[in-house]
Amino acid sequence: MKLISLTATSDSPVLAVKPRGGFYAAREPRPGELYASMYRELDALRSWSASAGMPTVLSVEAAEAPGAPVRGLLAVEGGDFLEGRIERVQETFERGIRSSSSTTG
Repeated sequence: MKLISLTATSDSPVLAVKPRGGFYAAREPRPGELYASMYRELDALRSWSASAGMPTVLSVEAAEAPGAPVRGLLAVEGGDFLEGRIERVQETFERGIRSSSSTTG
């Protein structure tokens, strides 16, 4: 394994666990809450990665260097933190996030 996804969950502050398992949105997020939470999670992932001696990378090519240790790629699950603000997509890229996914349920 050369690359792992270090993934923040943008809607984690509003999630709760169903009695039989699985998650649901327990409440509506406050403006800016998911945005701030996502960056706190990413900061924690960066810190953990650094303390584990696992550098984060900005491209797959950087992870493919011969003899390179396992590397981390920053990602976000869910696009709720964008709050409809398209300029945040560029901001996340500039801050090192290289993958984002969204699910509907």
